[in-house]
Amino acid sequence: CHDRYLATAESQTRTEFALPAPRGSIVDSRGRTLAMSVPAYLVGASIPELPQDREKTADALAPLLHMDRGELLEKLQKQRQFVFLKRKVPVGVAREIERVQQAERARKGPGALTGIVLLPDSTRSYVNDDLACHVLGHINIDDRGAEGAERAFDRQLQGLAGKVVSLRDGRSQGIAPGEVVQEPVPGNTLRLTIDLDIQRALEDQLESLAAEYTPAGAFGVVLDPDTGRVLAMASWPKYNPNRPGACEASARLNRNVCTVLEPGSTFKPFVMAALLEESAARTTDIFNCEGGSWHTGGRVITDAHPYGALSLADVVVKSSNIGIAKAGERLGPERMWRYCHAFGFGRPTGLGLPGECEGLLRPVSRWQRESLHSIAFGHEISVTPIQLAAAYAALANGGRLYAPQYVRSIENSRGETVRDYPPRLLGQVVSPRTSAAVREVLTQVVERGTAKRADIDEYDVAGKTGTARKLVDGHYSSAKHFSSFVGMAPADRPKMVALITVDEPRNAYYGGTVAAPAVAGILREGLACMGVEPRPKSAVAKDPRGR
Repeated sequence: CHDRYLATAESQTRTEFALPAPRGSIVDSRGRTLAMSVPAYLVGASIPELPQDREKTADALAPLLHMDRGELLEKLQKQRQFVFLKRKVPVGVAREIERVQQAERARKGPGALTGIVLLPDSTRSYVNDDLACHVLGHINIDDRGAEGAERAFDRQLQGLAGKVVSLRDGRSQGIAPGEVVQEPVPGNTLRLTIDLDIQRALEDQLESLAAEYTPAGAFGVVLDPDTGRVLAMASWPKYNPNRPGACEASARLNRNVCTVLEPGSTFKPFVMAALLEESAARTTDIFNCEGGSWHTGGRVITDAHPYGALSLADVVVKSSNIGIAKAGERLGPERMWRYCHAFGFGRPTGLGLPGECEGLLRPVSRWQRESLHSIAFGHEISVTPIQLAAAYAALANGGRLYAPQYVRSIENSRGETVRDYPPRLLGQVVSPRTSAAVREVLTQVVERGTAKRADIDEYDVAGKTGTARKLVDGHYSSAKHFSSFVGMAPADRPKMVALITVDEPRNAYYGGTVAAPAVAGILREGLACMGVEPRPKSAVAKDPRGR
């Protein structure tokens, strides 16, 4: 009976409230803060202690809290022991409330703010404003992740709530309102793979592209090919996560994971890799490109420029649709599908950011007569930018496909590592020899092909352009394009893979014109940030057998 009566007595004299815990920080790969919780206050009212004239309290407090007076007065008149009035109140406002209360106490009489209680709270600060906004995401008013890493790792970032106890006597008069009996425990720190300097370089390039070509959008991603770690990821337009409601919902989309597009000519190197790996062709094999127009199977395949006989290497260097379609015939549908799947297309990468799409790779049973040709030059298959970048990383690193990752580790409030995220190898897609042969051809794309504007003095660059017409109402538009370039450097042993796609650029639309110079700028700045020494121009070693 004692315990029952004690519990009854405590329930009549104690009111408990949860005290929010500070959310864990998010930092870049070098420990630089990207998002953090900063001190703030929660303002509440001990109802029994308020002055009889609640309107007087509302008049004094409403302008300080920037609240509607009527809404505030309604809360102050509730029949409760304690009510929360406003969360995330800045420290300066809390100090002003304390100053007024001290002045009232000095007058030795009940004041308008008697019974107003200040409790520790926190508010989220994205210290670089819109930088890396699509990776970070933002939180809602309840401190729960709403987008990006904040949402994906919401549970790990949340701390352990504390406890506040309000005591009252038998007449329901407050005795000790707002006493913290259990301190909150801060959430864990999320360490990303993002490098702040490379991220800034990428976003600067997207801003420049937006200014020059006034596109509908632009997006890009930078990977470490040896680990799959994301060094930078950005979309334009962007938004400020400190004020997520101040923008259109579309600006909050991370288009690197949720945009699905036909890759166009950026897909051709994967067809060449499959041919070399299967010994179905050599880089020196000749294909007739039909003078730029080929009638086959009731359709016409065209090239941007008329070509005659081209080697497989030159088919890629000059980006011939006809040549790669003919080369793809040597693979056949089953092997073509198998390599598409092995390179990661048609399935989510497992990156873990909200909203990731899987793209489109139909089973062979659903292919049409023309599908083999179309897929060879990047039609009838849809990919996300992160899929495409990860697949190029496999061409860069010796044929190994890694799952892209943007989180390096989780650390607790004492700085101890709770969980590591090591690189995750998905498989060996092609041999190192095939990978080297493809890179050699992609180096020629930059030296003498469609991506000459990606050439830089500091490093040999390998890469491929893509200019894909957009599907509008089921038909390919002649006026709207996705303009892309994927580059890697140094070409002989790449330390960085960078992709940029521009959506509906104006005044120009070829990937080699629009996107290639921007990727070149990222490679130059990014490799310098990584400490990769500039190298004299040199040709990548060629396989004498043309593999």
